[in-house]
Amino acid sequence: MAKKIAVIFDSAGTLLYMYRVAKEVSTGNILENIESTAIVAQKNGCGLVVLNTESDIILGSRKNMPLFEFIREHRISIGISCSKGKFSPAIAYEIIEGAGLCIS
Repeated sequence: MAKKIAVIFDSAGTLLYMYRVAKEVSTGNILENIESTAIVAQKNGCGLVVLNTESDIILGSRKNMPLFEFIREHRISIGISCSKGKFSPAIAYEIIEGAGLCIS
């Protein structure tokens, strides 16, 4: 079975202290010092998805709310900050809808 990793936040470190973390979906482990663009570069069909919304909307959302429901309810558009191979917002929406990801 392929390993799955979910990137939680990735700051460029220009205004904030840079703290890069990801959650390994299959184990629930938090991985520190992760370079998300390096993860994307490893395999075709990968991409970094950006939620185009304010952080207070995310922080004010219901805990464990399904991510796809959150995107739909708040009418949030998504963008792709980088990708390798064929990866588009439409593909990202499809993956998010079927993945059972939650905000927490």
